[in-house]
Formats: sequence, C-alpha cells, structure tokens
Amino acid sequence: MAIESLGEETYRWKNKFPLLAVCSEWRQVALRIVYRDAFVEGSLQYNMKIGPEAQKVDFSTNIDLITALGVSRHVRNLSICLEESRFIQPFVKEMPLLFAFENNKWNKVESLSLNMYKGFIRNNGDSKQDDTEIETMADMIIEHMPKVSKIRLDSGGEPAILAAGVKSKLLSRYASQLTYLTSGGSVAHDFNHFSDELTHLELRINHSSLPLMPKVNPRALQKVVLTNIPSHFSWSHFATKSGEHANELDFSNLRILQMFYTGMPEGTELNHSAFDANRLEQSRNPYAVRFPKLQELGITSYPPDAQLSFVAEYPKRMRKVTLRYSFLPPSVFATSKISEISILDMTVYYAQLDESSEFYALTNHLLGSSINIKNRSSLMLSYDDFDLDMSQCKWNNITVLRVMSQVSYETLETLVRQMPHLERLSIYELAFGEHSWQRVAEDVSLDLEDHVMQQVTPWKTTVEHLDVLSLAYESCPDTVVLCFKRFLLHVTTLCTVQINGCRAMGLGDFVDEFAPHYPHLSRVLMSG
Repeated sequence: MAIESLGEETYRWKNKFPLLAVCSEWRQVALRIVYRDAFVEGSLQYNMKIGPEAQKVDFSTNIDLITALGVSRHVRNLSICLEESRFIQPFVKEMPLLFAFENNKWNKVESLSLNMYKGFIRNNGDSKQDDTEIETMADMIIEHMPKVSKIRLDSGGEPAILAAGVKSKLLSRYASQLTYLTSGGSVAHDFNHFSDELTHLELRINHSSLPLMPKVNPRALQKVVLTNIPSHFSWSHFATKSGEHANELDFSNLRILQMFYTGMPEGTELNHSAFDANRLEQSRNPYAVRFPKLQELGITSYPPDAQLSFVAEYPKRMRKVTLRYSFLPPSVFATSKISEISILDMTVYYAQLDESSEFYALTNHLLGSSINIKNRSSLMLSYDDFDLDMSQCKWNNITVLRVMSQVSYETLETLVRQMPHLERLSIYELAFGEHSWQRVAEDVSLDLEDHVMQQVTPWKTTVEHLDVLSLAYESCPDTVVLCFKRFLLHVTTLCTVQINGCRAMGLGDFVDEFAPHYPHLSRVLMSG
C-alpha cells in the first residue's frame, strides 16, 4: 500500500508536510500535528494497456509511513474509507501487516470514521464471507483501540445498509464511552444505553435508528442532527416511557438542532403504524419539549405534522435560525418565546397559492416587528405560485432578499422604499410595462444632451447592492433605460449594481458622466 492517488484525506494530509520543514525543535511539535490523522482510502487502478475493464484494487494511506517511523502514538483520528465491497477482502487481509499491531501501539486513537458502501453487487457473490471479514476488522479495531470516544459511521445506497456486524460490535463496545456519534444508514445495536457524556448525535432516521433514541440522555446533548425525518416524526421517540415526568423532554444543554425532513420515508424500512401510533399518542397527550439553551435551529423541508414536531419551548435569544425549502405554519413560532435572532436565513420553495396567507403570516412574524433581528436576515423566494403582494409584506427587519421569479419594476421600487433595513436585493427577472413609463413621466426628466440637472429627492432607503439577472419588456427599451437612470439617481445608498445588459444600455457611461453633479454616483460600481 502507498500514497499514489490524491484522495481527499491524502490531499489534506500532504498539506501539513511543510510543518516538518522547520528546525528540529519545532519538528517534534509538528510530528504530533502531521501524524495526528491516519487514513486509508480504497481505489481502483485501471490498466489501459490491457483494456478498460482491467481494474486493480489499491489503497491510498499514510499508515505504512506512520508504522515505519514508529509514530503511531501520535495518532488520534483514524479514517477508513472502503466505498466498494471489493475493497473489503484485500483490506482486511492486509490490515494486520499495515497497522503492524505487534510493534506499534494504537491505543491513543480517540476518533474513528468508517465509510463503507455495502449495497453494491459483489464479484464473488459471497455476502456471508464479506460480513465475516468486516466483523474481523471490527474485532481488530476494538482490541487495539480501546479509547475511541467519537465514531462516524457512513454508508451508501438506498436503503443505506452498512454491515450489521461491524456497527453492532463497535457500538456495543464503545457506547458507554462515546461523546460523539454520527451514523448514516441502519444501525444495529445490542446495548442498554449510551454514555451520559454523549454530546453530539447525528442520525439518519429509519427502523433501526429509532430504537437508539431512548438510549440517549437528552440532557447531555449539545448538538443534534436528524436526517431523513418522516412526516409523522415526534419527539416522543426520545422518551424513555418511564419516570416521574414521562411526557416531558428537557434538552437542557442543547445548543444546535438541525432537522432535515423527507417527503418519502427511506425505502420500506419505516414502520408507518409505529409512527401513526406515536402521532396519535402525542396528539392526545403532547410532550413538553424544552430547549432552554438552544442557539442554532435549522429546519429543511416541510414537516406536515409541524405542530407535533415542534411543540417546544425556545430561549428568548437565538444566534441563528435557518428555514429552507418551505415554511412552517406561523403558529409554530408565534407561540414561542423567541424575541431576538442574530442571523435569520429563510428559503421558501414552491409555496402554493392556497398557502399564501400562511406565508405572509410567518414571514411577517419573523421579519416584522415581533422579533428583533440583531445582525442579518435573508429571505429567498424560489418558484412560488403567487406574486408578491407588497400590501401584505411587513418585513421591517429584512436585510437580504432574493426573488427567483419575475418582479415588476413597480414592485422593485416598492421593495426598496418600503423595507427600511434592506441592503441587498437580487431579482431573477425584472419586468417593465406601461406603468413603468408612467412612473418615469410623472417624475424627473433627464436632458442628457444639454446636461440640464433636476433636483432629485433621495429615497429613504438602505439598499447597497442590486442584482438583476434578466429583463422583460413589452415595447420600448428606452423606457427600461430611463427607469434605471431614475432609479440610480433616487437610491443614493447604492454601491454595486449588476444588471444583465448594463453596458448595452449605457448605464456605466451615465454614471461616469453624471457623477460630478450627483456625488453618490461616484461610489456606484456598475457591471453586467
């Protein structure tokens, strides 16, 4: 085995090499940094002289160098990446020689990352043999690395199935000392509970991961990431179903919560009746879920039973809230105690016309006067089924707005003038019609030939950046040019303007020519 191909781990490791090219005193310190991470990555080498089908299994690794130098005592993190089943047999066969267990101590390893794809068709078709070999690998890890407290188990395929033996053995051995667990795919297990020191939990929800949740101490968790969450998920899965406060869940130390919902459960793994039973039970006797120290909340995709998923108590001040690809019923947050958010990022994706009232209620609550946005609030509207009704928008706290659909020039003006803290505005397509010309005619006229200057009243606005990807107009393009010139004179806070076709319209020349008479134009950078 040797370092031949530049995999991700190899690349990161080689970037540390310059640390060794220093004085001997510093080199002793650098050794602990450079050889802190050990890795092995399976790969296929092609021999084109024989033919495109000729493949040879090879591995990129720094482990052979670590054992040759006798520095395994410095290794704290071990990453094993076997992305195809054909890698398993040769790796397990070479593992004792590669790690040189007899002459090298690996008992300082604290973190184990195991990335395997077991859903591929095997060349020999011997599934049982592969499982046995994977379990042999787990046995060697357990024997020689007793201090592992962080585990990352990833696997691919739909449904994602990592060999049951290796997960069962590793989790059963290390569960009582884990502080960090990330697991994609199924999770086999045979133990009573996790360590009370488990603070970081990332799980892909399926039939085998759900039984893990009651084994976790919610009060100890500091970060939770849940993916592939089905529509009827509820916090009751974390409950032990016993104790004095059986209907209360207190995540008293949780700082970060990220939830990724899915429209369709993974394969046929999920027991729908179990989810329905939990949903019915919680609707009759809801759980009181508390996140008193939560600082970051992320929700991706739309949970249909949001009232059940988010019956929770949040702190008054939060550092970051991220809602992506859809929006939640406003009552989810309207009843919370959140009064201040430092950073708010929202993406509303494919909102339907019959959801418009909920859309305005939620966005007005989060971006309006109900919540104080301390630093930045961003909203992206993508492919929604209705046009913006500015009379219903009460977005007093929005700083960044991206609209991935057509917006009229009249709406552009209203957005700029109505949003008191808007700094950046991006529009996919800006449309000009008859009303656009009327606005220009009623306002200022520009005589470019005679340089007749008119007194232009600045709009009260904070917009610094405007991006327009495309333009749509029915008749006279001169109207478009006049509208933009009028806009540039009124919005004195602009710094950058990017408009597709900007040069063809002569807007850059206009800015240069009129900058001596309208000083704010000297700060405007035009492009497009």
